[in-house]
Amino acid sequence: MREVSEPDELRHQVAAARTRRERVGLVPLVGGMHDGQAALLRAAHAQCDLVVVVTGLPAATLDGLPGHLLWRPAPAPAPSLVRLDASVLGSERAARLDDRLAAQVLALLNAAVMVRPDRLFVPSMHLLLCWLLRRALVEVGAVDVDVQVLESLRAGDGLLASHDADALTGADRERATLLPRALDEVERLVGLGERSSGRLVARCAVIAAAEPEVDLRFVELLEGDTLEPLSALHPGQDAWVVGGMRVAGRQVVDVRRLSVPDQPAAEPAAAGSSARR
Repeated sequence: MREVSEPDELRHQVAAARTRRERVGLVPLVGGMHDGQAALLRAAHAQCDLVVVVTGLPAATLDGLPGHLLWRPAPAPAPSLVRLDASVLGSERAARLDDRLAAQVLALLNAAVMVRPDRLFVPSMHLLLCWLLRRALVEVGAVDVDVQVLESLRAGDGLLASHDADALTGADRERATLLPRALDEVERLVGLGERSSGRLVARCAVIAAAEPEVDLRFVELLEGDTLEPLSALHPGQDAWVVGGMRVAGRQVVDVRRLSVPDQPAAEPAAAGSSARR
């Protein structure tokens, strides 16, 4: 993978690929390197002729991984077409972006606007980033970008692969599995007919409250394609549920794709009346 240091050089390489009628892919990498990031790069390499990797990680971190051009942008001020404030994100989403993460996201947005890829690769655990990237590209007229949301890798204990999750061990890692268990419960309740986002989020809060050493930061239900927040689900709808939890100073994220059934399933007798607690 060759590192590109100047914006003009990156634009030139992308323009040359388009002249050759090659497919240009963009892979934004957020956080530290882990197996999920490597899987994202392999998928992009298999589908695109030119893969541009955008990350703040040191180049040596990516040695041996597939990709063609590496762009490591310096944190930049917000582009005029996208603001990372409550008027764009909503108050709850804005509160989840600290200054460091906001600077990193803005740098990724600038790179996406500069490259205007044919195909964009984002892991499912970064749906908020995906929503922002789509918005930025539409604002500059790149409406035909094929956005590939790839399922994040999941470890045997249920945690999604991430730099923070991989750093957890022992009792802390066991506590973190509370988040995928909570989203499992959301999936179960949706199958039984629950359609209220408020009640589903409240159920997750009840589950998290049983473990005082964890801090449930958010649970959000999103429309399956637009990724806009949902107040209620509808029969036959595709949706996502995404949650974030703080454990031992680490941020753990989990996500589920939901297919809302037309008719609720019958609850097994052994489950009793717990489905709507």
